Amino acid sequence: MSLTVKQHAESMAEYLKEGAKQALALGNRGPVRFQADRSLHPDITDAFSRCGFYVFTGVLEQPELDDLKDEVKRALERAPVSNKSKLDQQGRPSLGADLSIPPFHLVSPLGDSVGGTERNAGRHPVKMMTPMPDAGSPSQVVQVIFGTLHILDSCLRLVWPPTVTEGGRSHERL
Repeated sequence: MSLTVKQHAESMAEYLKEGAKQALALGNRGPVRFQADRSLHPDITDAFSRCGFYVFTGVLEQPELDDLKDEVKRALERAPVSNKSKLDQQGRPSLGADLSIPPFHLVSPLGDSVGGTERNAGRHPVKMMTPMPDAGSPSQVVQVIFGTLHILDSCLRLVWPPTVTEGGRSHERL
């Protein structure tokens, strides 16, 4: 059966809503908290051990998020048109075309290139539904950006660890 993007989105809406509800109930998200010795609070490490990941909230302030989003948007505009191309959609050298490891990996839009395969140590045993892309969609889209510290200065401007003070967030350099 072939689904349009709209049909697929409609069929997934309840599934995604329920998944978000379950994710929020895991108890593995919150602000970063440290002990006196600067190690992570045991509640965080326990939740990480139980769930395999932890979602830190409030680590970045809105100006930092805006900076990251703007730079990622500009980077995507400078991505190559395919995995074999060194040019972006405007015919310019793509961002990172001069790097020894290309920073962009592209795939078919709405595709599932690893589902139902043994790739990635069998982590994707079932192939997902592949809706038909809308007319005019590109033949390939960015799936992953590697080496963000090489191509996104906004990532280098982030300061870690943040020090939370009573009057708000301040930064402490290592």
